[in-house]
Amino acid sequence: MNGQVNSINLNAVMPYAYFKTLPESLKKEYIQNLISKYDAGPTEIARVLGMGVKNCSVQLRNLGFTFNRGHRQSAENVKRMRTDYGISTATVAAPTKKMALQNVSFTFSGVFDASELTKQLSAVIPDGQTVCLSIIAEIKEVLE
Repeated sequence: MNGQVNSINLNAVMPYAYFKTLPESLKKEYIQNLISKYDAGPTEIARVLGMGVKNCSVQLRNLGFTFNRGHRQSAENVKRMRTDYGISTATVAAPTKKMALQNVSFTFSGVFDASELTKQLSAVIPDGQTVCLSIIAEIKEVLE
């Protein structure tokens, strides 16, 4: 007559595969414990669950958790949390800078199509990006 009984250890690393099988109320309780006890943000919560930060952020948002932009957990809380959960600091990779497109060169030939040129540029350069754009056109034949 009783439904499934789940129990969790709020003070242990939980694999994401197990976490996602829990009812929403237990997920929220586990996450709330990390936030209350360690002021944990998405990065450290993802580390405890063994998942990617972006996926973790989406899951946290779906559970109703929000964090201020640029939320930074204190170094003391990070160290205490990693120690308590047995997460080795040696396995934590230093953040790397993402690669950014700096220069691009295009050569188009054929009949000019402004919309196609715009489409090709938009595929490489995101809207709102500050750029210095130089265009040199050599007209091959004069149309009359």
